[in-house]
Amino acid sequence: PPIGMVLAIIGFYCLLIAATSHYTKNKKFKKYSIINCYSRGILWVYLTLMIVGYRLTVFLSDFFDPVIVLAFTLIIVPILCWIIGALSIKFIQGKKLNIVLRKLSN
Repeated sequence: PPIGMVLAIIGFYCLLIAATSHYTKNKKFKKYSIINCYSRGILWVYLTLMIVGYRLTVFLSDFFDPVIVLAFTLIIVPILCWIIGALSIKFIQGKKLNIVLRKLSN
């Protein structure tokens, strides 16, 4: 693409990031909101999306029409990933790990 188009896209995204950070500066998000689930549980969401989502899509493409598989991919997989993110917040990030070291006597 021409350099003007590249600069326009970069400028648009810079304005979008500035507007978003200004809007969300004083906003508190709920613990299990979609933003928290995707940002705090991104590792588990990514692993789920890459491993389970891909394999499930390939498996379903053998049995269903491609339009149904696309609808599944665009609707069900993000919801599944949101649930995985919420579960990772609840069970993994909510726990604290305490390590206690004791000196062993001979």
